[in-house]
Amino acid sequence: MIRTGERLGSTTRWSIRFPKGWLFKALIVSMEFAAGRGHFRNYRDFLAHDGLPGLISSHGLSVETEKVVSAGNMHAYVARK
Repeated sequence: MIRTGERLGSTTRWSIRFPKGWLFKALIVSMEFAAGRGHFRNYRDFLAHDGLPGLISSHGLSVETEKVVSAGNMHAYVARK
């Protein structure tokens, strides 16, 4: 639970740059697929709903800051209520 004025930090992936980012994306998608059909279906649903920013906003929080890391394949977020 997060109270008004408190912050929450988290990370997610996906904002692809070419070409290094595409190689990382191929690796990540392969790993998500290898985790099983159910996992891959949930992963695709997560991305279809705007990933972590969508999850953050659906819980009444807002993204305060965002930092792109790891060749564009990961984002670090700070959310606030």
